Amino acid sequence: MNHLSLNKNRFISRGTIDITEEGLKNSSAKLMPKGTVLFSSRAPIGYIAIAKNEVSTNQGFKSIIPKNNIGSEFVYQFLKMNKEIIESRASGSTFKEISGGELKKIPAIIPSNNIIYRYNLITIKISSFIKNNEEELEKLRTIRDTLLPKLMSGEIRVPVEEEK
Repeated sequence: MNHLSLNKNRFISRGTIDITEEGLKNSSAKLMPKGTVLFSSRAPIGYIAIAKNEVSTNQGFKSIIPKNNIGSEFVYQFLKMNKEIIESRASGSTFKEISGGELKKIPAIIPSNNIIYRYNLITIKISSFIKNNEEELEKLRTIRDTLLPKLMSGEIRVPVEEEK
């Protein structure tokens, strides 16, 4: 997974560079499960996405696997709402980076299981709606990117009805 600055979606299934099976076997990279919240931890800090499937990341990420009762949306929103605090705790001379240890020091109020459960009931519907819309937009972009060059070159023509 390359950095998320090009991704404007909440959900992501792959980065700009894929790792091969051989690369995965011969490196320290690990596959993160579906639902992992990806947070760019350096140059720049604070891009966030939720993995739609298993993904691997590079060292520029903190990959947060939510506990079962918490859920990806809660973690996503927590990171989003605390981005400025997280950035303020980053350090480094060449570029700022937030370490895993420093990230763990960010205070978090975890509601009761009942409240988290109710929160998840609401957000899972919204999350599903967002994911479906993002997938539909991607299909439409692909169609546009396929058709537009053909229309511009004249390879495909659109019949125009004459006015009566």
